[in-house]
This record gives sequence, C-alpha cells and structure tokens, in this order.
Amino acid sequence: MVSDTLERYLQPQYVLRTVYEKMAPHLMFLPFVVPVREESSTFPYSYNAYSISTDPKKETPPMAIVGGRFPELDYTRESIGSAATEEHGFQMRLKHDMMKHRGTKAAQEALRAIERAGYWMAETINAAILSAMTTGATTPTWTPTATWDDALATPMDDIEKFDEQFEQAGYPYRFTDGFLHSTNWHELKRYVLDYDNRYLVGGVPAIEKETIEIPSVDVVLHKVDKGLTAFSEGYLLGLDRNNPVTELHYFDDPLFAPATVTYKTVEAGQVVAKTVNNIGIHFRRIEQKELDDIVLQFYYDVKVLVTNAYGLNYDSGI
Repeated sequence: MVSDTLERYLQPQYVLRTVYEKMAPHLMFLPFVVPVREESSTFPYSYNAYSISTDPKKETPPMAIVGGRFPELDYTRESIGSAATEEHGFQMRLKHDMMKHRGTKAAQEALRAIERAGYWMAETINAAILSAMTTGATTPTWTPTATWDDALATPMDDIEKFDEQFEQAGYPYRFTDGFLHSTNWHELKRYVLDYDNRYLVGGVPAIEKETIEIPSVDVVLHKVDKGLTAFSEGYLLGLDRNNPVTELHYFDDPLFAPATVTYKTVEAGQVVAKTVNNIGIHFRRIEQKELDDIVLQFYYDVKVLVTNAYGLNYDSGI
C-alpha cells in the first residue's frame, strides 16, 4: 500500500486538475470550437450540404397569384449524419524501483509524469481539431504574390485577398483569425515591424507572444507551435471567431471523468481557480500486482466535426 503522500497525488481529482493546469494554456484551437456534451458515445449531427445562395431549390421571388397570395418555396434542409466519439490516449508506467521509496520522491516522479501527460494531451487534442478543420475547410481561390521569405512578398495584400474569400452570399462568415506556422508568423512579424511598411499595416500592430493583430485588415494571426508537426510551413488557416463552424462532441464516462474540473490558471496576471466542463478527458489508474508497478492511463473521448465548410479557409502559398 502506498503512503498517504503518493496516494494523494494519484487521486483522480488531483490528477485531472494537474492535467488541466498543463493542458489548458496550450489548447490554441479550443476557443474557436463549440463544445457539445453527449449523453452517449454515438450521436446524430446536422451539417450544410449547400450554401444558402447555392441551394438548388432557390428561386427568383415569383409574382403573387390571383387573390394576393405568394407561391410557397421550398429549401434544402440540413443533412443529418451520425458519428461516434473515439477514445485516443496513452499510458505511463510508474516503476516499482521508484515507487518503492513511497513518500516524497515517489510523489515527485508521479507529478512529473502527470504534468507531461497534460502537455501531450494538449498536443493530441490540437492535432485532432486541426485535422478536422483542415479536412473540412474550403480551399480559397487566391494567389499569394510570393512566399513570405521572398523580398517581393506582399503579406498585407495576401491576407486581404484571403479575407475576400470568406464572403459567401447568405452567410455571415468573415476572416477574424488566422493560424500560421511559427516560421511564417515570425516572417510576418518582421514585416509589420519594418518602418517602411507602417502605412500598409495600418498603424502600430498589437503584438503579443503568440499573436499579431493587424489594424488595416482587422485580423489576428496566431502562431502555431512547431511541436504541432501536422501544421506545415507555408499554409494559412482562417476562420470566423464570431461564427464557429467546428464542433467538439465529447463523452464523459462517470467512472473515469468528472463532469467538471477545477484547476489553477493565470488570468490578467493573477492566479485564479477556474472551474470548467470536462471536455472528455479521462484518467484510469491500474495497479499491476505482479510487478508492483502503477500504470496511469490518460485518454480523451471526443469527435470533432465541421458543420459548414464556408466558415473555414485553408491553403498554402505563403
């Protein structure tokens, strides 16, 4: 039997709190998706097969018939699909050689494993959201002048052309946020900081550690960490923060995933306790008696879906 010190570190409430403390700050795509809690692992969902403007049942408004009535028009309903959440995860082994010391050293080893699991979980969820977004996005018809490492590159013009691609009749989508590979993000940063480009940039850009807000196009460009290898250099992913079209459907197994998690984070420079809905993050602990090892299992049970391709644009060329 492990000591109270180690036992406290391996309680599900503590483990998931620590996972969220490490995971939440790195979930760069989560603010741009709609979380949907599911009561079971299988669920129906709706999506648009046509835009409002390209609906094949659309007609020019007909003239009123005798009696003052207008003919009734039909429209194409949203398509209905069925999907299931999927478990993806990994396990980490706390070996007996370290656990036999019990006490503080064993607890520190467990904490290191849990913190690493939190960061790995963020990378995995980011990859799942990115894969759904890029697969379900529209490919814009634009031609960047040159790649942004070229002296002839025109990033402001490229971003404005990309912005134009979001204008779809019948839909409110606008280009508010874009994601760039770290290499392209730094190329853009150097461009907007160049004094000779101040007029094209539209004033002083608001530059943070991970974002650049450009006044002339009213767009925020986010840096994608190099650790997310699925996002290739040269690509731009654009979306509308105010009209998200990506849904993250998640299922919480009550045996291994509490409905909510409270963890500490930093907001406005202050450490605060934050309680959030658990987005399908699970923890299971297994005791292997024959080896006296402790196995920690971490997994998420989610399905990410894009409900309207017109709300996302994704292409290369920069």
